[in-house]
Amino acid sequence: MNVTANIVCYKSKTLSNGEHPLMIRVCKDGKKKYKGFRICHTLGYKFHY
Repeated sequence: MNVTANIVCYKSKTLSNGEHPLMIRVCKDGKKKYKGFRICHTLGYKFHY
């Protein structure tokens, strides 16, 4: 069993305030599930890793 988790900026969904929701994507045995964080991101800000 291999499980991975990623944080994804959902660019295809734009909220009424113009922001995009951040979601966590969990992949387990080839199946993907998305869960919302209730945190939003404006695309004008860049994340620094």
